[in-house]
Amino acid sequence: MRVTAILGSARADGSSALLLEAAVEAAREGGHEATRYHPAAMRIAPCRSCGGCRADGRCVVDDDMTAVGASLSRCDRIVVATPVYFSGMPSQLKALVDRCQPFWSEKYLHGRPVPAGPHGRKGLLVVVGGMRLAEGFGCVGATATAWLRSISVDRHEMLRYEKVNEPEDLRARHPKALDEVRAATLRLLAD
Repeated sequence: MRVTAILGSARADGSSALLLEAAVEAAREGGHEATRYHPAAMRIAPCRSCGGCRADGRCVVDDDMTAVGASLSRCDRIVVATPVYFSGMPSQLKALVDRCQPFWSEKYLHGRPVPAGPHGRKGLLVVVGGMRLAEGFGCVGATATAWLRSISVDRHEMLRYEKVNEPEDLRARHPKALDEVRAATLRLLAD
């Protein structure tokens, strides 16, 4: 199976990166193809809301989102690891999400959702945050659910890790987190 893995954090070496790497390793160890994207290190402009994708489902902006969009079109599974910033996704990940408007146009305006393929399309969302309250996680979860449905990922699991600001917090407060992400990834990849 093909897995698209997205690191939502701006930090390439933070808690979200550790969790995403656990998922990528589990997928590759199982013989699956995993392609990793880090929007903060890419050239992804925000959506212009120009309506250019309404006609043919293609974005008029030519940047690194073209490769991400192609990966999202052909993958069987998607894994996203992200922190919570002010009860939402980091802006770099949100730009990627917003740039999926062509998928929305294709699915809802033209009746052409991304084909499910022989394995179907499923996802895993891994969220970390320094807060104790559920609201921030719920906001990220709601945005992710709407986005995933638009790109024809109708089922996903969400793991959340509270009170995590640094990788050492993850290790101290959630010592089984990496194993939990690996296990969730294996469930995700089970046909």
